[in-house]
Amino acid sequence: MNKDDFYKATKADWKFKRNVSLKYRKQFIAEADFVSDSFSAYKYTSRGVYRLSDHFNHNVASCDWTLNGEEHNSGFVLAYCSWKNFERRLRTIYGVTGYWYNYNFYTEDGKVFDILAVAR
Repeated sequence: MNKDDFYKATKADWKFKRNVSLKYRKQFIAEADFVSDSFSAYKYTSRGVYRLSDHFNHNVASCDWTLNGEEHNSGFVLAYCSWKNFERRLRTIYGVTGYWYNYNFYTEDGKVFDILAVAR
């Protein structure tokens, strides 16, 4: 995984780094590489990604992300996960293995699979 695909149907256990103040949160967001619609902020490194967020659970968009092995849904914290610790959440549909992302089913090589064409 890398900064271009770690957020597409992955499972990961993020490691807690620190609780954050409002001042730190504002600074992190201002310097972030990406800020989501839910105000989670990300900074990428060559080895992984830092995430400042108030939610780590089994329903983070298409992902299953926990914090130190548990769900976390209150208070902003800073966490880290190395690229090698992300795993793709694969499913098999009509004999094709892939993953769901943004209402599309992608094969393992990243191509959109037309499920409706197979189902007809």
